[in-house]
Amino acid sequence: MEDKKRVFEALLFIENNPIEVERLKVLLGCDLIDLEKFSETLNDEYEKNKHIFHILKEGSTYELNLNKTFAEEILSPYLTKKRKLSKGLMETLMIIAYKQPITRIEVEVIRGLACTHYFKQLETEGFIEECGKKNTLGKPNLYSTTRKFLDHFSLKSLEDLPTLDEIKQTDFLEE
Repeated sequence: MEDKKRVFEALLFIENNPIEVERLKVLLGCDLIDLEKFSETLNDEYEKNKHIFHILKEGSTYELNLNKTFAEEILSPYLTKKRKLSKGLMETLMIIAYKQPITRIEVEVIRGLACTHYFKQLETEGFIEECGKKNTLGKPNLYSTTRKFLDHFSLKSLEDLPTLDEIKQTDFLEE
């Protein structure tokens, strides 16, 4: 079992993304109880030895993450400052985030302004991506936000999106 625990740890390290529980069970030839034991044991070892990371189980996935304390207190001076978004980019991005999947035309109707330039910029920066085609005349592209969007705004999932009042209190907008 010790070997499987180390393989579990190695898979999380190598993947550098959340891994589905079902995939881990197949790769390791074990069950959910074993995965939970591996995660708990490794997290105990990490905490005891003051490691900079921990294993996070979220939904049906496992992921190797930096400890929040390490990331905030120690690592933050070494990370680049988050880019502030213009009002137009932020409005476009928030419409996509709250209404996804959505077409560019649908966003333009909501904003009342053309958004082609904003869509190109948000795609280039990795905040949004095409996620399919709408089953209507012309089959326009549908867009959704990406993991980079979640990371940029320190969100675990779309359910953590702030309310309108919370958005007004942030400093993500340019002056």
